[in-house]
Amino acid sequence: MTTPAPHETLFDRIAALLPFENRQEFYRRMTHLRNLGPNDEILQLAEAMGYLALITRQAPVEIAAERTKIEELLEKAMAELEHSLNAHNIAALLSESLRQQFEASGLAANGQLLRNTANDFSEALDTFLDPARGALARLSGSLARMQADLDNAACHIRALSRSLAQDLHRALAVVAIGALVLGFLLGAHVQWIK
Repeated sequence: MTTPAPHETLFDRIAALLPFENRQEFYRRMTHLRNLGPNDEILQLAEAMGYLALITRQAPVEIAAERTKIEELLEKAMAELEHSLNAHNIAALLSESLRQQFEASGLAANGQLLRNTANDFSEALDTFLDPARGALARLSGSLARMQADLDNAACHIRALSRSLAQDLHRALAVVAIGALVLGFLLGAHVQWIK
């Protein structure tokens, strides 16, 4: 807002905003207000309305001026920003930042550790599955030896069973013959006693 001259009143400033042909009518209506005391409510209300009229009249012009200044500053800032931003430089900065973040995260070390673990696992699996010396080959050999031992034990048990059966048959034959001889002897003894 513009600063008023020292002898200029609020009503003079409002009148200056009016077209020349309307000023006399305005002053004629305001003469009544000049006669009121400084604490009169109607005068205070009229002055408040006058200030509002001044503000509503001057504010759009000042806002437009400020807007123009802001737009000029914004355009200047955008031009400087476009000039300072280079796609190649930004890409290089981003690439370096990403590389540093990747190294700081420990993913590279974890990846190497996973590769080493995978290699160790692969070697262990190759050793385990080796057809000549692997665990499957040793297990297969052990199973074959166990089968041979079981077959040998089964043959030995069959041979012992046959031998036991033969011995049992002989023993039964001896008992049967002994019982027959005893029966004859007892029968002869009984006949002789009679």
